[in-house]
Amino acid sequence: MNIKQPFISIVIPTWNRIDQVINAVNSIPKEFDYENEIIINDNFSDISFYDNLTKHFENRSSVKVFRNESHVSMTENWNISLKKAKGDWITLLCSDDEFLPENFSDFRQYLKKVKNYYLIYKIHQLIKLRC
Repeated sequence: MNIKQPFISIVIPTWNRIDQVINAVNSIPKEFDYENEIIINDNFSDISFYDNLTKHFENRSSVKVFRNESHVSMTENWNISLKKAKGDWITLLCSDDEFLPENFSDFRQYLKKVKNYYLIYKIHQLIKLRC
C-alpha cells in the first residue's frame, strides 16, 4: 500500500539576506519540490533584493517569493509568512539557517509516524495542544 506523503510548507521569512536565503533554499533537497512548497517572504527589502531572489528561483517551481508592502517587525513577518503556507505541516526555517541532509530525511520519516499532534518542537519532542 502506498501512503501519501504529507504536503509540507517550508517558510523562510527574510530581510536583506540574499546569500543566506539562497543557501537556506539550496539546503532543501530538490526531491522535496514535488508536491510541496517553499515560501520566502521578504520584509520589504530593497526592490533589487526581491527581483534578484525571484529571478534566482524562477526555475524551481516549489519556491514562491512574496514581498511585504511595508517593513514590519520580525515577529509580524513570521506571522505573515506562516499565513501564506498551505501545507499539512509547516516548518519555519530562518533565512540564515540550513537543513542538514540527514535532518531533512529524518523529518520526513518522522512525519509519517505522527498522529494527532499539532506541534513538533524538536524532531523527537511532540507537544499535543488542546484546541
